[in-house]
Amino acid sequence: MRLPVELVAGEPVAVAFPEMVEVRVAETAAPAHQGQEGTLKPARLGNGLEITVPQFVRTGDRVRVHVDSRRYLDRVRG
Repeated sequence: MRLPVELVAGEPVAVAFPEMVEVRVAETAAPAHQGQEGTLKPARLGNGLEITVPQFVRTGDRVRVHVDSRRYLDRVRG
């Protein structure tokens, strides 16, 4: 990922991160039993971040994550 870096006198002073990123789910818990679709489960992303995701998200899926809050936004289709 390319990120803009603010320089002052040739020295980096700030990095502008995107509001959201797409990341692959490296590992997630088994799906809940039928009738528990509204619950969340833990997932570890390809970058090492651990978040909670809806039950329908599986290992290998790509998801969008809000960078500041580190919260699941949605599953990437396609």
